[in-house]
Amino acid sequence: MKRILVFLFVISLGVGASAYAQTVSKDVERLKKDVKDEKVKKQSDLKADVKAKEDKVKTKEKSTKEAIKEDYQKSKAAVKKEEKKVEAKTKAAYNDVKSAVKEDKEAVKKEYQKDKGKVKAKAAELTTTDQLVPNLKGPNGEKVYLGPKGGKYYINKNGNKTYLK
Repeated sequence: MKRILVFLFVISLGVGASAYAQTVSKDVERLKKDVKDEKVKKQSDLKADVKAKEDKVKTKEKSTKEAIKEDYQKSKAAVKKEEKKVEAKTKAAYNDVKSAVKEDKEAVKKEYQKDKGKVKAKAAELTTTDQLVPNLKGPNGEKVYLGPKGGKYYINKNGNKTYLK
C-alpha cells in the first residue's frame, strides 16, 4: 500500500506540476500577448506622435510661408504707396519748375522787348546826323529832329522815325 500511496503521490505531483506548468505556460503566453499588445500600442502612439509633430511642422511651415508672403505683399504695397508719393512730389516739383521757367521766360521776353526799343532809339539817336529842333517835343516828350529834306520827326519807342505833320 505504501507503494500505491507513493505512486498516487507521484502522479498527483505530476498532475500538479503539469497543471502548474500549464498555468505558467498560460501566464507566459498572456505576458507575451500583453507585451506584444503594449509594443503595438507604443508603436501606434509613437506613429501618432510623429504624425502630429509632422502636422505641426507643416502647419508652422505653412504659417511661416503665409507670414512671409503677407509681409512681402505689405512691403510691396508700401513701396507702391511710397512710389506714388514720390511720383506726385516729383510731378509737383516739375510743374513748379516749369511754371517758374515759363514766368522767367516771359519776364525776360518783356525786358528784352523794352530794352530793344530803348537800344533802337539810342542807336537811331546816335546815328542820326540830323539837327535837333530845340523847342519842339514829340507826343511823349521825345526829341524832335529836322530831316534831310526839311521834315520833322522823332524816334518812337520801337526805334523807328515817326514824322510830324
